[in-house]
Amino acid sequence: TGVAAQPPTTGMITEAELEPHLKELIQQFMLVQQRKMDLQVVLERYDRVSRTAAVKRDQAIGAYLLGMAYDYGRREQEALREFQRALKLWPQFPSVHVLIGAAAFRKRDFSRARAEWNKALGLEPNNVAAYVWMADLEKVLGKEENLKRSLELYQKAIEIRPMAQAFQGLAQVAVRLYHTTFLESERPKYARTAIGASRAWLVTNPTDGRAHINMAQVYVALGRYEDAIKSLEKSYSDEQLDERFKLALLSQLADFYMNAGRPKDVARTLRRILKHESVTGEARKEFEQRLMDLEKGGSTAFELWKIRSLLDLLKNEGISVEQRRNALRQLLEYLKNPILLTDEGLKGVDMMIFEGTFKLLKKAPPELTVELFSYFRQYHGNPRLIRILVHFVWPAQDDERTPEVRAEAV
Repeated sequence: TGVAAQPPTTGMITEAELEPHLKELIQQFMLVQQRKMDLQVVLERYDRVSRTAAVKRDQAIGAYLLGMAYDYGRREQEALREFQRALKLWPQFPSVHVLIGAAAFRKRDFSRARAEWNKALGLEPNNVAAYVWMADLEKVLGKEENLKRSLELYQKAIEIRPMAQAFQGLAQVAVRLYHTTFLESERPKYARTAIGASRAWLVTNPTDGRAHINMAQVYVALGRYEDAIKSLEKSYSDEQLDERFKLALLSQLADFYMNAGRPKDVARTLRRILKHESVTGEARKEFEQRLMDLEKGGSTAFELWKIRSLLDLLKNEGISVEQRRNALRQLLEYLKNPILLTDEGLKGVDMMIFEGTFKLLKKAPPELTVELFSYFRQYHGNPRLIRILVHFVWPAQDDERTPEVRAEAV
């Protein structure tokens, strides 16, 4: 007819209807991150839409987007207030239930989270986000039956609509099952699932640099370091990837070579990074310093980089208990380096504590925790070093370990 289609004024607000609004919101978040836009401008825009739009349906969508903007600014109470207002304006709004469930999940109120996600699926049985969040919850619970349920939920989400979070989650869970299953005959199946999910993500979105890095991380978690390195090298030669992602791949590659004990390849990769004209300012100085330290035999900054590269490996949820133990032992050796017992070294490690980096070590096996305590008592008993341990072994509200393991660690 030549007349633009108008949004419906009755019925459910679906994920598909929200998609263009979310794309626009994400673009604004990127501008905020780049300091090209103030978050307050985004908040005011959606607050205005939520109150002045001609129809209640649009007001509800505005309140939902306003809640997401508050959530982006880490203002949880205001976000929940807007999500509840969106539901009052338009009760048939499953995506709001998904985000209320996500807020409950972050507070570890798992029963409330499940209830909200089930409400979303009751309204919209093919709501992909609800399936992904439910899979995330089962992954956090972490027992073998939970991981198997998580695997099924990620697969269900991918059947409905392929998306990055589902591919990544599926790969991570498959790797964990690969390491935890008692049935040796099951391990090849889980390895194929992990690699298959990673490849499918690459095929679905070949320009997404995260997919390329995920592929390499899955290989590392399966103990296939050479395949991880080959994967990154191949990805780097992909002309579809933009400059920013290529630099991220090279940085990851340098860390992999570092953890594999191949200093010559680390140096070669650092030189490749420095060939990129977009590496300027402080970033260029940092890479130049790393290369100089590598060639001359180390410095405080270089030793801190070695620690960070190991901690990046420990972030990979799929690595085996043995890989984690070996990485932690290597970390202990790095921390014993006299360079890191200087004021400058201690300050660098303290900065990592401030950033929350050492929270990863909450998963340290108890015997290594004892070994770390012994080390810090032996080396000066410096209060700042002791604080490192207190930070990651003392029972915390968000600690996922059982009370027995926490007690043993303390």
